[in-house]
Amino acid sequence: MKRNGEYMMEMFSVEYPSSRYNIDYLENLLDPVYVYYVDGVPILKVWKNDIVHTKPAFALEVELHDLTISGGAKEGFILLELKNPASISRIEIDHDRNSCKDESTGRVMYLSLDEEEILLPDDLFRSQSLYPLSLQTPTHFVYFLTGQKTKQITIIPENKNLCLLQFRAVKIFGLASK
Repeated sequence: MKRNGEYMMEMFSVEYPSSRYNIDYLENLLDPVYVYYVDGVPILKVWKNDIVHTKPAFALEVELHDLTISGGAKEGFILLELKNPASISRIEIDHDRNSCKDESTGRVMYLSLDEEEILLPDDLFRSQSLYPLSLQTPTHFVYFLTGQKTKQITIIPENKNLCLLQFRAVKIFGLASK
């Protein structure tokens, strides 16, 4: 997670922004530096993306271990299971490119602590902000989450011939207090 102190602003309306990741990141992980209210309702918020304005429970990003990985090209999904629940911030997957499709649509689903399957609203490839996309290469995939607490994440592409399913290595990162 990159925290360079940039300011971000979001106006609130009936419709949500096109990327839920962006607004969820701001709302879930940062404390706003300014909120403008009309009739007691916040219509504008400004955040500073730095460690000072990060909520204390999410100040530190660490690589998580005790990870079981299953699925793949044959199964058409990747299942990541942690031994203990964690607030997930990022998934990185190194994969091959042998006779497969580089990009497709798809979703990420996680299992809440009360065993409810929750489908994240953003598409697997097209709905994240520019920073996660800038970290990707033809054989390295990065997907950011906003601190969802879980023990299990499933990556479900629509195309079962997606290169991502030819994974070689998977890393998962979580958020913690300092």
